Amino acid sequence: RSTLFPYTTLFRSRSVAIVQARASGFVERSHGRAVGDVVAAGAPIVDIRVPEWAAAQAEYLALRSAGGDLAAAARLRLVMLGMSESLIARVERDGAPVPIATVSAPIGGAITALDIRSGMTVTQGASLATINGVSPVWLIVSLPQADADMARPGGRVSARVPAYPGETF
Repeated sequence: RSTLFPYTTLFRSRSVAIVQARASGFVERSHGRAVGDVVAAGAPIVDIRVPEWAAAQAEYLALRSAGGDLAAAARLRLVMLGMSESLIARVERDGAPVPIATVSAPIGGAITALDIRSGMTVTQGASLATINGVSPVWLIVSLPQADADMARPGGRVSARVPAYPGETF
């Protein structure tokens, strides 16, 4: 079973998150996401098998029983490879490597780019997805010049969008 952990690099610019791979691996499962889907923060996006992490976890478990500096160094290596404390705690608790990691959405919003498919190989630093936050939402409209006198600073507008049929914003 996979575990949720921060497998992302988050760049924020008006609530935009670019989800990148922290390590190379293989896409085991995509979670049925598509461009345009709205996801909650923490929602799973993809499960990735990371052989390098599994090997480092196995080494740590082998050295952990010996204790001392080698065990501490092996644990620090897990952190330096990008594993979260919750993943390391799970490895320690279960006494077994966790070879598959779940990449989750760092923020809630709409997926605007999704660059993963089941079976793909991903490299460290590869962009997996881009998520645009849904708050605040900027609405860009075009208005014919003849109607320009209707637009005033501080004025109120109503908008309807296909994503939310029957709702007016």
